[in-house]
This record gives sequence, C-alpha cells and structure tokens, in this order.
Amino acid sequence: MNQEVATIPPYEDGIISAKEDFQKLAPANLSYGDEEIFAIQMLTKHPFSLKTANENPRSVQFAMINVASTGLTLNPAMGYAYLVPRDRAIVLDISYKGLIKIATDAGSIKWVRAECVHEQDDFTYYGPAAAPTIQTNPFRDRGPIIGAYCIAKTVDGDILTEVMDLAAILKIRDASTAFTKGAVGSKGPWESYFPEMCRKAVIKRARKTWPYTDQNERLAKAIEISNESEGGYEFEKPQIGRPTDGAWEAMDPETQKALLKLAAKVTDLIESEEDRAKEDKESDAWHAIEKEGLGSEEKIALWTQLGSKIRSALKRAGERQKLVVVADAQA
Repeated sequence: MNQEVATIPPYEDGIISAKEDFQKLAPANLSYGDEEIFAIQMLTKHPFSLKTANENPRSVQFAMINVASTGLTLNPAMGYAYLVPRDRAIVLDISYKGLIKIATDAGSIKWVRAECVHEQDDFTYYGPAAAPTIQTNPFRDRGPIIGAYCIAKTVDGDILTEVMDLAAILKIRDASTAFTKGAVGSKGPWESYFPEMCRKAVIKRARKTWPYTDQNERLAKAIEISNESEGGYEFEKPQIGRPTDGAWEAMDPETQKALLKLAAKVTDLIESEEDRAKEDKESDAWHAIEKEGLGSEEKIALWTQLGSKIRSALKRAGERQKLVVVADAQA
C-alpha cells in the first residue's frame, strides 16, 4: 500500500527555520507556537502574500526573527505588527501602535498619543512641554492633512509634545525609495496608508526626546526594522569620494582609487534593476567586499564612500551571514 508523503510548503519551512533563533530572542511573554499560527493565518489570507512567501521563504524566516527581536505579537486583534509582501519578500511591518507599545514597555513614558491635524481643525501648540489643544468636528470633512502631533506622558508626570508640519512629513515620504521608485499603485505604505505613516513619522521623531532607559535599544531596533519594511530611506545621496573622519585621507591614492571602484561596484549590485530578490543582491555586494580581503582601516574608508541606503543594505547582509555561520556550526 502506497502512502503519500506530506510535503511542507516553502513558506511554512521558513517559519519553522526561525524557531530556534525566535526562542532565543523573544521575551518570555511571546510564544513561538502562537506567533507561528498568526503568521500562517496572515500569509495564507491573501494569494499574493502566499505566493511571495513560497517564492522567498528565507525572507519569512528573517521576518519571524524580527518578530522575536521586537517582542511584538502578530495577533491581528492587537494591530501591532504584520507580515506583508514588499519588493518580492515578506517583511515585518510595524504599525504606529506597535511603536507605542514598545515605547511604553520600555518604561520611560506612561502613554503616547499620535494624531493627524487637518486643515479644518483648530489646533494650538503651546510648546514642547505642554499638551496642545485641538477642536474638530469628526462628523464632517476635515479637509486635507496639514501635519501631525505626538503627546507623551513620562513616568515623572511630564508632558512632551512633538509636532510636524506637512512639509516635514513629505520630506520623509520623498526619501522613501519605495515611494520614489515604485509605480503608481505600488509605492508602498506611504501611498496606501498615508495617515498612519504620518503618525509613525512624528512618533519616530518624538522618541528622541523621551527619557532614556536600558530598553531603549529595542525601540531603536523596531524603528530600524520599520524603516526597512517601508522600503528604505535615502536621506543622503551616495557620494563617492567624500572624505569623512580622516579614514579616507589616510589611504594612499592607489588604495583610494581601488576603494572608489569597489564602492561603485557595490552600489551597482544593490541598486541593480535585475529581477532578483533584494536579499540576493545585498548578499552579492557583501561577498564582493569580503572577497577583497580588506583590512579594518580600508573597510572604514570604504564605508565613508557609501550612501546610507547602501550601508543599511550591507548591514542586513552581514546579519544574515551571521545566521548562516551559526546554522553551519550547529549542523
């Protein structure tokens, strides 16, 4: 009697592959078993998400590890974080509610509220250490969004307020590579969820003024993941040949020439429009640098010649490589 052998879908294998690292990184209140169920529900709910997850199960693995590192549940009832398809990969998308959750868990603030301000609202700002006032009619057309604000109450009872006008918000939006390079209808969350992105933007700025605790790194990590899942940001254009901190000047002309050539090669690999997964492009760029056998000072000099987007991509590739090394060592 022939028995059919059950096969595990690639996306599910990606979730399972993350289990060991998930359990090492996750806080005690975050169960892998629960998050596995939530992940399966999210990825199978929409055909495009499932297709993307099956075509790139490695991205599912990394997304689940990010769930653990942030400590945010995928429980849809909470609305803290989601697994979404973006740029041929599954990524962890953190909502503004998720950022607030991490901030309050960190212990420096008791509560946070972020809202958009519309043209028809009567909004009055009293400075960074007082709560603003806003009068509005929620049952009428409030007009277009003209800004956003964030109020936080510290554990000592102080009020901290941050405001951003529309120009400042649009400057951040226009630095998103997903928004600037995507076609209409495929420009990422800045196109699909503009009000929520306004709230996230002002929260990200406000958190820089909140009291520091030993858990602040978790919020910083969550914001880094959030920025990447939103398509990445390029606040400074890559500038080849820009001296920084003396590392570049310390190189002789021939070494500088070779590093400039390598910087251009790495940039081209990452920004290539070739139809390949983003992780593969980043990995190729990372290996291109490692292949050169650069010394520590040469690597620092090279780093100064790369734009922020390229550096972020190489950092991601390096973190993935660490996971591969650990996996090989345990095999």
